Amino acid sequence: MLRDEVVKSSKLPWASPIALAKKNDGRLQLCIDYRKLNAATKINAFLLSHINASLGSLHGPQEKARVNIESGNRVGVSQA
Repeated sequence: MLRDEVVKSSKLPWASPIALAKKNDGRLQLCIDYRKLNAATKINAFLLSHINASLGSLHGPQEKARVNIESGNRVGVSQA
């Protein structure tokens, strides 16, 4: 991945270590160690609103989004 420039090496304090693990079917799974991030995260710093309160503000949206809850951990991020 480094060679193909998919990832870049970093020693920044907020970077999380990554590793590739081979699945039983031979495919590779990207694993990220977020323990340092989790230790620095404040629990319940921002409480989520009740779903009914949120849905009321979505009346008549111009754009819609579709979320796959089975793959919710895979969020695309563009390079800054």
